[in-house]
Amino acid sequence: MLPSTFRCAAASRCAQYKSRHSRLLLGGATRGLAGGKDIKFGVEGRAAMLKGVDLLADAVQVTLGPKGRNAIIQQPYGAPKITKDGVTVAKSIDFEDKFEDMGAQLVKSVASKTNDVAGDGTTTATVLAR
Repeated sequence: MLPSTFRCAAASRCAQYKSRHSRLLLGGATRGLAGGKDIKFGVEGRAAMLKGVDLLADAVQVTLGPKGRNAIIQQPYGAPKITKDGVTVAKSIDFEDKFEDMGAQLVKSVASKTNDVAGDGTTTATVLAR
């Protein structure tokens, strides 16, 4: 059993930590850390990632089905690539915003895993992952 003075000090520190921690998680603040890291919390972070998911899914969605349209992908060398493959379109997309790119990476992993396991259905998997 701890002495009562120690319990009070420990409890107040724990309460301070919990209140600070919940403010960080629930607030919409963006924090910049040393080393170039940005952290977004709450609604702001989820919204940025969701925007990346939606942008990637919109780009891949046009290739869905037998009447799907072609996507033209600019390459750093040679002629542009024309494809109806959802995973190829997904892999070619990168966003400048880190948080949008994180959301897009989640959907890219779904498309890549579907391609590895089934070999097809990457566009459908991307649209369903949205």
